[in-house]
Amino acid sequence: MLEMRGRGRQPEPPHRGSSHLVICLLLTATLLSSVRAAQAADINPVRFVTPNGMTVLVLEQHWLPIVQVHTLIKAGAAQDPPEKAGLANLVASLLDEGTKTRTAKQLAEQIEFVGGTLTTKAEEDFTTASALVLKKDTELGFELLADILLHPTFPEQEVKRVRSQILGEMQSEKDDPGLVATKAFHQLVFDGHPYRWPVNGTEESVPKITYADIQNFFSHEYIPNQTILAIVGDISVEQARALVAKQFGSWKRGTSPPRTVAKPAQIEKPVVRLIEKDLTQATIVLGHLGISRTNPD
Repeated sequence: MLEMRGRGRQPEPPHRGSSHLVICLLLTATLLSSVRAAQAADINPVRFVTPNGMTVLVLEQHWLPIVQVHTLIKAGAAQDPPEKAGLANLVASLLDEGTKTRTAKQLAEQIEFVGGTLTTKAEEDFTTASALVLKKDTELGFELLADILLHPTFPEQEVKRVRSQILGEMQSEKDDPGLVATKAFHQLVFDGHPYRWPVNGTEESVPKITYADIQNFFSHEYIPNQTILAIVGDISVEQARALVAKQFGSWKRGTSPPRTVAKPAQIEKPVVRLIEKDLTQATIVLGHLGISRTNPD
């Protein structure tokens, strides 16, 4: 159990802008979801594997003219070297900061011009990159997503800027009692395990990440045979196959074997940590390791 005494104002979540048209369509999709709920059990995406080893899932949904292309790369913060925690997050944050043919500004302008979104995010066990566009802009969505996954250049000035931004966010997080408590809790419950570190790393580890570290992580972990590509929306399986072949067909299969993460060790006895803060309310985090998702229960 972890207790932090004090009162803290929860920060407002960051605002992410998007086209009014796409937002309206997404709201409509939310309303339609209740109508479609009865069909959820019948969702059966078409699955195929490309010659370079990428697993592709296609689910046709034609009631709204939008298409989402979502990639999951089986490499996340758990693969970070302990002294370089935050590496996977830094790489993911830099994917859309410039490619061999587009600057960060050009990438942003092209996706915003059509009212779409292009997002990247690292998690503990994987990294995701997604494009959301209207049906008429499907090919552009595929093109931009493939560009940031296959051809990022990691411009040095952007590395410095993004690194500085991440470190600045860490400073801000110190004012959030909930985040401070959660980070401390993870260090207790995942003691000695990669999950103990925040996905974005620490103030000590992030400055140690070199340009070579970024390049090496990308070249070894971002490979098609460790990637799942999910395509959902107003698109046919035939169209999806053609666009996957066109935009991702040149992605070279990697030779790096999949890396596994050991199971966290069970806590043998209760542990309590108290963090003193000059606040008037307490934040308490209580928990333990859960059961495996494959557990019969």
